[in-house]
Amino acid sequence: IPASADRAYPYRTVGRLFLQLPSGPSSCSGAGVAPRLVLTAAHCVHSGSGFYTQFLFVPALRDGKAPFGSWTVRSIHVTADWLKKPSSPHPTDYALLEMNDLQGRRLGDVVGWLGVQTRSLYPNHVHMLGYPRGYDGGERMHQVTSGSFDLSALNTVLYGSDLGNGSSGGPWIQNFGERSAGQVAGTNGALNQIVAVSSFTLQDPATK
Repeated sequence: IPASADRAYPYRTVGRLFLQLPSGPSSCSGAGVAPRLVLTAAHCVHSGSGFYTQFLFVPALRDGKAPFGSWTVRSIHVTADWLKKPSSPHPTDYALLEMNDLQGRRLGDVVGWLGVQTRSLYPNHVHMLGYPRGYDGGERMHQVTSGSFDLSALNTVLYGSDLGNGSSGGPWIQNFGERSAGQVAGTNGALNQIVAVSSFTLQDPATK
């Protein structure tokens, strides 16, 4: 993603989520969905036996620079189903982070936020964004555009992607971008709606 793009809306709503595991530092991805809320994956914040620590969300991170600041977490919300029996895959592998304000401003006032739309994952075509550590060490945002491939276990859906570790929690966005002048919305016309987050990976049988 060009530097001029990742600082523009809607790219800038997405960021890298730094955290501390018992084994050491790690990272995931996330996206703003309200003035003070960031959506990510549940497995990025809670192991099943306890919450991870030292969360820091950096929207539009690039090469160590935080153009919109670094945001700390006030509270974390996961589903009761995840707390009861986490797994991979899992139908509720998502979490909401409530962010502290930074210098008197809310996160959404600085970068904006994306919408959330349920029951629109299959069939669909989405824009996937995230910070996979396999590319650029997780220092740059990457994107994949992909269509739904197949239904999977536990109410999950498979899409093609090569984002990999670090992209967990990154948004899958329906109708990504800004509407062009004169463009007429179709029957599924809502812009920038998150329909899912990156949760787990399966190897394509054709590549084995």
